[in-house]
Amino acid sequence: MKDQINLFNKYLTQFINQQDVEITDSDSDFYPTDNWNSLPENLQELYHHITRIKIRWHFKEEGAFGRVEGSVHILECNAVAGSWENIVWFGYPGEDSTLQKFRIVDYFSNENFVGYFENDSGNNELYYCSPGGPFYSLKIGLKGYITLLTYTMGMLNWQRSLVQLNSGIAFPETEILKQNISRFPANIAYSDFVQEYNKLKQF
Repeated sequence: MKDQINLFNKYLTQFINQQDVEITDSDSDFYPTDNWNSLPENLQELYHHITRIKIRWHFKEEGAFGRVEGSVHILECNAVAGSWENIVWFGYPGEDSTLQKFRIVDYFSNENFVGYFENDSGNNELYYCSPGGPFYSLKIGLKGYITLLTYTMGMLNWQRSLVQLNSGIAFPETEILKQNISRFPANIAYSDFVQEYNKLKQF
């Protein structure tokens, strides 16, 4: 995890200084935190190296799809471990009780987020979802997720491109990512992004 975090931090620093990028919010802390004992092992590994990651940005010039923007908000560990009532679950009659075990890790917008279901197996597969669902498996764990953030800088809803690759459901974000991925500091082609994702898949 340390290598993934260091690489992300390196590219994030470059991205913040790009002339075509405007940063609208930035509050990251790449220092370890001590309050991770209640978290799964792979999240404990993450918080050995960060307290939080938060950035919101947009490209200054609009493209074919309008303004391209992005957001990353890897929460502090206490927030991850807390209750997500009225965001993920609502206590409705007949509601699936397993929703109460969902923990948000990347709360990048009020409409969509990424997290995992706390369970005994400890595999902590990540899901992309919105309040009330549906929940789409990204088929990767946290280490893979940080790696892909390095390539996308958290372009808004870039996760939908993974959902499309796995389900065939078409999302406009896939085309937006294809058109813009070379503008990010990692400077890879979309085909290389897909190839890397396939290597990272665990589930």
